[in-house]
Amino acid sequence: MTVDFGIPQSSILDPLFFDLYVAELQENIDKHVTCFQHVADSTFYKYCKYEHLQQCETEINTALTQLSEWSSDSNLSLNAGKTKCMIFSTEQMTNTHSLHLHEPTLAVDGKLLERIRATKLLGLYITENFTWNDHINQLSSTCYSTLVTLRKIKNFTPFYLRKQLAEQLILSKMNYGDLVFNPLPNSLLKRLQKIQFSAASFVTGNYVNSTEDLLKLNWLPMYERRQFNLLKVTHKAIYSQPWPKYAAVDVHKPVRSLRSNTTLNLVRPMEKGTYQDIASELFNSLPNDIKILSNYGQFCTEVKTFLHMRVH
Repeated sequence: MTVDFGIPQSSILDPLFFDLYVAELQENIDKHVTCFQHVADSTFYKYCKYEHLQQCETEINTALTQLSEWSSDSNLSLNAGKTKCMIFSTEQMTNTHSLHLHEPTLAVDGKLLERIRATKLLGLYITENFTWNDHINQLSSTCYSTLVTLRKIKNFTPFYLRKQLAEQLILSKMNYGDLVFNPLPNSLLKRLQKIQFSAASFVTGNYVNSTEDLLKLNWLPMYERRQFNLLKVTHKAIYSQPWPKYAAVDVHKPVRSLRSNTTLNLVRPMEKGTYQDIASELFNSLPNDIKILSNYGQFCTEVKTFLHMRVH
């Protein structure tokens, strides 16, 4: 559930002042509900099983009442019209319990909140069943629109500048949040690959439709590129402190000390398809001389070389 506050936009510093002004918001909200803030938008969420859905709604309503009271005391206007709610679940759970027919009884100042099926949160388009078609559609539209503009200056820019523009304006958008929408079905991954081929065609001035041409630009194909980004985060999860608990990974600790135990491996969790599951499987597949590198820069260099050689 995302709530919105109305704030005046009288100066460019207002968002910063507003962040400071609402810094105590979370201290005044029921601890049973988790909240995170971004400028004028605040998002509340709570996990529950289906049989506890009613209790979950009651606790969120309590948080909404507290939020409304805090807003009034702080001379802020809580925009009930822009406050929406969503129920996140798997497609199987949605069908089993007919969640698509459920209307949450969440309200702000007596006004029932509108339930939406998709939303944009920090640049990611998220649907209630965590399918990423909407996000890939938006990403494709944005990248292709940028490429249309870039092609107008193709004949006036040198190769190195075209490469920089493609990396900063196209590939950076494809990298953003890619760990969140990972893994992707092959159909969506192929769409991302086509965007990268189009960006490479702009850079080289020739039609690109092979990984060999991407490697000449020192670009990894999208599948390996996403693996590279995942491995970089996994390395930080192993060697960086502090690290968020929700993105932590477990290093395998053998019970007995054997020569074969010198290999660094991660524990694969029981839940399949999670970040920890995918990250541990991918990290464990690396050569041990790469896995034991604690230096982040050296690790990234070696992993990129390894993935480059694997594609080649």
